[in-house]
Amino acid sequence: MKRLVLFLAVLLVASFGGCTSNNNNDDLVDTITTGTWRVSYFIENNDEDTSLFYGYVFTFKTDGTVSVTRPNLPVAPGIWNEHDNDNRFELDFGQSGLLERLNEDWVVLEVDDNTVLLNEPGRPLNQCEFSRIY
Repeated sequence: MKRLVLFLAVLLVASFGGCTSNNNNDDLVDTITTGTWRVSYFIENNDEDTSLFYGYVFTFKTDGTVSVTRPNLPVAPGIWNEHDNDNRFELDFGQSGLLERLNEDWVVLEVDDNTVLLNEPGRPLNQCEFSRIY
């Protein structure tokens, strides 16, 4: 019985010790507002549609706006917001064609210096990844 209690205690400590924080929001804001970004991966309803976003350049500004450009074609601006309390990243481009597909209150899965990986809540196969251009 003592072995079982000791084993469970070790397992419990190891479980908590192995957890990493899911609060990427401080990193997210610092990261996303630096440089310009592109959609490097987009999948929705089992359709990988990354190529639809080829040439789109996203600039996320600290005031919560995002400007999007394409060569020789300005694209409607949007807004973004991060939600500290639940690790969310909201994008809204209104009724602006292709960019409407990015309108979502995304779950932040991963943030590093050059990549932001997002997931649509309740739809684990719907993902969007932004990669830094420069």
